[in-house]
Amino acid sequence: MKKIAGLGLGFMLALGVLPAHEVQASTSSTAVQQGEKLAYQLRGFNRLIDSADTYDVNQAYDSFSRQIQTAEKAIGKVSGSSKRRALSKKYVAPAKVARERVIYEVSQYRLMKVIGKDALANRVTYVDSNLKKLDRLKKRAVEIKKAGKYKALPAKMTGYLAETEKLQRTNRFAVPDLQLNHTLSSDEFDSFLLLNQDRYVNGKSLMTLSERLSYISEMKSKDMHSTGSFSIYSTKYGSAQEMIVKLGFQQHSESGILIYKYANSPKAQRDLWRKNSSQKEVLLYNTIDYAGVGRYNDYTTHLFVNM
Repeated sequence: MKKIAGLGLGFMLALGVLPAHEVQASTSSTAVQQGEKLAYQLRGFNRLIDSADTYDVNQAYDSFSRQIQTAEKAIGKVSGSSKRRALSKKYVAPAKVARERVIYEVSQYRLMKVIGKDALANRVTYVDSNLKKLDRLKKRAVEIKKAGKYKALPAKMTGYLAETEKLQRTNRFAVPDLQLNHTLSSDEFDSFLLLNQDRYVNGKSLMTLSERLSYISEMKSKDMHSTGSFSIYSTKYGSAQEMIVKLGFQQHSESGILIYKYANSPKAQRDLWRKNSSQKEVLLYNTIDYAGVGRYNDYTTHLFVNM
């Protein structure tokens, strides 16, 4: 029994006296591993920027920022200032350039969703306050981009954000219905922004998000869930056109509908409408100007009307 205890203690002591050069090698190896992981994410992040898809850039932004911090922390533990500088220059510096290049666009995208929620809730004061915040962001962005001499972003990305801002400043981004108290989830707002983004990229006018149409969209999704019928026609409400009228959206001349089952994320919905020619045709119909987005359980509905 004594021998076993002695062996155990000796093993523990041996672990506690790892040679300094081995500790340094281990620290350096960890820094390189985290740096390579960051470099891999950087390549993917730059591809997303080049695709001009603000949604994808926004989705990747926080994870990318965390990896920058992780790599920076690991490099900070490496012995020797020259080694740390070299590792930072190789891994951290280019990653920070990519992040700074889109920091304003990501901030604007996130603020768009906040403004949309406030607009649907008829919180005019909050909308005005956030538009002023947007002005400050734009001013700061000009300073950052000028100082950093960053490569220009794709015109489709900056153009879409600029057109969306125009809607926000003219109260045409999202319109409330004072008879409702309907709220949209973050994913539902992302879906709407993706719908509008694809219309912009394809040369179509942007749509206005309607609280009433979003409520009707959710009712349609609930109806599909309760009946188990994945169809644009409802035994309860009739056709999409009839349902829109029955649930209180009166003044329109044309309507369109997209429905999804098990496509619960905005990205999954986007992938479907981009691949399906009939869905794409509905989304890109020339004259639609209002949209509604509503999900319930595994069913999602997008409604479009021409006013």
